[in-house]
Amino acid sequence: GRSRLVGAPLAYALAACDATVTIAHTRTRALDELCGAADIVVSAAGCPGLVRGAWIKRGAAVVNVGTTYDAAAKALRSDLEPDLDAFRHAALVASSPGGVGPLSLAMLMRGVVEAAARRGAPPVGATEQTRAVPHAELLEWLGAGAAGAGAWSLCAAPPRSPRALVRCFDFIDHADAAEF
Repeated sequence: GRSRLVGAPLAYALAACDATVTIAHTRTRALDELCGAADIVVSAAGCPGLVRGAWIKRGAAVVNVGTTYDAAAKALRSDLEPDLDAFRHAALVASSPGGVGPLSLAMLMRGVVEAAARRGAPPVGATEQTRAVPHAELLEWLGAGAAGAGAWSLCAAPPRSPRALVRCFDFIDHADAAEF
């Protein structure tokens, strides 16, 4: 893919490491031939089933970043053909959903935090002058009540931030999360 979010930055980063990079997209002619010549194929097109196992040369690496939500099936679809057995001859296959996405998001957020720290951005949130809130008042404010109190937890956070209030959400699928 050629997007500003994944494709173009990844191509730039690889080229900066002296890799020879070819950017392709859903309308690239002879995409099968380009993929067949590549040592590494990174798909971030957001087009379900675009990359076929038969296109990949033996020993190549395949990394799928592109996912698309299929509303009819209520499922995320990969840019790779659904039958991953078609990629058995590849040396590496990293597919998503469930693989690359969470790592990408974590690294993106890490980059944002590090960039803010380099700019000297003031910390956001509680300081020493912030009033301590009694536990019962906090639970009431959060709407947890007695029944839902377990959904929240106080835990260790990144350096320079000794504790953080965290709430985890478990969604059945992408549609469930989108409705939230």
